[in-house]
Amino acid sequence: MATGPLNADEIEWMEDVLMAHDSEDGLIDISELDGLFTAALSSPSPLALDAMKPVIWGETAPQWDDPADEQRFNTLAAQMMNDIAERLSRYPEQFEPLFGYREMDGRELLVVEEWCFGYMTGVALADWPELPAELQPSLQAIALHGDVNEVEKLDGMDEITYLQSTDAIQPAALRLYNHWHGKTAAIH
Repeated sequence: MATGPLNADEIEWMEDVLMAHDSEDGLIDISELDGLFTAALSSPSPLALDAMKPVIWGETAPQWDDPADEQRFNTLAAQMMNDIAERLSRYPEQFEPLFGYREMDGRELLVVEEWCFGYMTGVALADWPELPAELQPSLQAIALHGDVNEVEKLDGMDEITYLQSTDAIQPAALRLYNHWHGKTAAIH
């Protein structure tokens, strides 16, 4: 199996597969998958890929036209998980959530919501125990963008406050990983 991050073609292929097998209760894109994997690997008891498949696909598992496509998806998903795990545990300075981008009014905007929704789905799936009070703000930094109940807070933010809130996501994810896995890596 290949190691390291997925290349652009592999990411695009995974994205296409997720979109082609879209269901109301499954994941919508690669960013959401990245968030799910990050939370699952950050969990006190990390989840295996097979445990996440019902969340990835929803109630209706895909009907693969070609078994090789299913194998490729599983292989790339495992590679993606291994890369995230390695960055979280050994190279935290290289850990970057796989956020999306969207063009609006001629500007390219960072889209963090899908990643955060995936992360919060992973937290729920892994059934995280209560966090200590000092880590609640870290989880809240992600939940702010990954919980439908927080939309009003986002709508009321000015651009600078919103950008500050998106900048808080990556260090929050590292703090949460470090809490469960006892790492003391530098967090920027």
